Formats: sequence, structure tokens, C-alpha cells
Amino acid sequence: MKLLLGQIIAISTLLIPATLLAEPAANKFGLAPGTEFSLIVKNREIITTDAFGKVTKPKTVPSGAPSLNKGAKVKFVVGKKGELTVPKTKGFVIKFLSASAGSIQYANIPTAKNPRSALGYVFQDGTTSQVTEATASFSTFNINGTKSTASVISYVFEK
Repeated sequence: MKLLLGQIIAISTLLIPATLLAEPAANKFGLAPGTEFSLIVKNREIITTDAFGKVTKPKTVPSGAPSLNKGAKVKFVVGKKGELTVPKTKGFVIKFLSASAGSIQYANIPTAKNPRSALGYVFQDGTTSQVTEATASFSTFNINGTKSTASVISYVFEK
């Protein structure tokens, strides 16, 4: 009888809904929604390629991409769905993708309706879980016949 009871308990634990075993909501996105942190733009790189393959490094960020200046202090906020945002910068919203030990990945996958893409990483200290640095890259496209361009804007953020 004890053996049968033990087996029933063991089997019933397998039936516990996965939602009860999932990570707590605060850790679902690596950083809890509403988390705020500030970092400084240490580097900004802009690379543009035209329809003929000519590569240039313009000084200004093309329209459609977030524009942040080197040396600027940037306040990040984690959105309700875990997205990485910079509220005071138009276009800086990157959807949560995954989290692993020490880093959180974000990505906006391009679609036919929105061909722009974005990729971001947030890195945390392994012992304190404090955000230490981040990177973000945005792509933009300007389709205009032989004057078409594709640009990638990359940022590196540090404490």
C-alpha cells in the first residue's frame, strides 16, 4: 500500500502544470518589467552601403533609426513584455528574445511590412546581476532605385 501511495504521489507530481514550475514573473524576461538602468554611449558606428556596393561612414544617423550621441547618458526601461526601450528616443524598442546566464538578448525580426531590424544585448555582472553594459544595432533601408541605401547603426553602452 505504501509503495502504491508513493507511486501515485510520484506520478501526480508529473501532472503539475508547467506554469507552476516556470520562473517567477519577475525573472521571465531576465530583467523585471519596469526595471530602469542608465548607461553611457561609449561608441556609435554608422555604415551605409549604396545600390552599387559603395560603403560610407556618414556622420548622422539615417532617418528611421534611433539617434544617440557618443558620451550621452541613456536611461533604459524594460517594458511590460520584456522589451528593451529608451523612452526619450524615437524608435528605440527591441523585443525580448531570450535570457541566459549573464546576458539578455533582444531582436526585432524584419517582416515585409517592417523591413527594419534591430538586435540588442544586455550584460549583467555574474554575482550582483547589475547591468554593466549593452549593445544595440539597428538597420534601415531607403529604397529609391539606384539611390537605394542600407545602413547599420551600432551602439556600445557602458557604465
